[in-house]
Amino acid sequence: MNGCINCGSCTAICPAAEVYDYEPRTIANLVQMRDDNVIEELLKSDTIWYCGKCMNCKTPCVEKPLPTLRKK
Repeated sequence: MNGCINCGSCTAICPAAEVYDYEPRTIANLVQMRDDNVIEELLKSDTIWYCGKCMNCKTPCVEKPLPTLRKK
């Protein structure tokens, strides 16, 4: 996720973003902060688990940092 340039193309195509208050771009920004407390809270929240691993975010991403937020 270090390559994220905050373009928002992942959020625009994300099915979870249409249903939930969820933005892959926001999660990438939180992870880029490299703050263990922030990342721990993110992992404890429901938010990151909204990713259904559909891979829609991979195609439009300019930098390709988000093959999916959750690994299989």
